[in-house]
Amino acid sequence: MTEVLGKKELVARLAENAGATKVQSARDFDNFVEVIKTALEAGETVRIPGLVTLTSEVKEAHTMEMYDFQAADGSRKTVEVPEKRVYKARFSKALSK
Repeated sequence: MTEVLGKKELVARLAENAGATKVQSARDFDNFVEVIKTALEAGETVRIPGLVTLTSEVKEAHTMEMYDFQAADGSRKTVEVPEKRVYKARFSKALSK
């Protein structure tokens, strides 16, 4: 099984690479994440060169038909789907080299 780098491990590596304390690196990491979240919620594209491009968009509210699995006759029912924000990540081609 591969190792998972969580926040604690990432902050420790950032602190080591930057020659900073873990507290400073944790604060910087939290600020970095907050800037990205705020930008995505505002509909902006976030590009981290050599790594990933993050985008978000609002999917409009709509109706859809689906099978009613609770009905014995296999009929369909109409469902209201509310508006929601969806997020996408497109990874850099440099990662696949």
